[in-house]
Amino acid sequence: MKIFEHIKFILIFGGLLAIYYVGFATKFLLFILEPYRLLTARIAGYYLNSFNSNIITKGDLIILDDFSIKVGYGCEGSEPIALLLSAVLAFPVKFKLKIPALLFGTLFIYCLNIVRIIVLFYLSKSDPAAADSYHNDILPLILTLFAILFFILWVRWALKKIKNQN
Repeated sequence: MKIFEHIKFILIFGGLLAIYYVGFATKFLLFILEPYRLLTARIAGYYLNSFNSNIITKGDLIILDDFSIKVGYGCEGSEPIALLLSAVLAFPVKFKLKIPALLFGTLFIYCLNIVRIIVLFYLSKSDPAAADSYHNDILPLILTLFAILFFILWVRWALKKIKNQN
């Protein structure tokens, strides 16, 4: 990529992320994120229930006896998905090559986030002190790194595809 393409990528990427963060901060995205967040809690609760049939989900709460966790805004995994989607949409290739990354990347990060919620549920129940660090620092970083890794692998795939077509 030439310097102009780099700058264009950075500006489009930053603009798309800014739209996400402004929408998130102004509560404009709530009409999308609210059902998404509740669905995420329900899916995580469903998989947790396969390990322990006493687990129930009520709205954004996943409950086991006298213990519960809340799938709040930010816990639903939209930020690393927004990061990935912004990077893919900003990358200068034909849209046709972006479709697999948009679909499979979103699904991949979403599934990883479900695993993150399951891990946090059991970690919060067994070791609340450690869970705080995992919830706020370690697991969000890992999810973001997977989004970046997916983007890098997709870029390599897309550029190879373009090279093979020429």
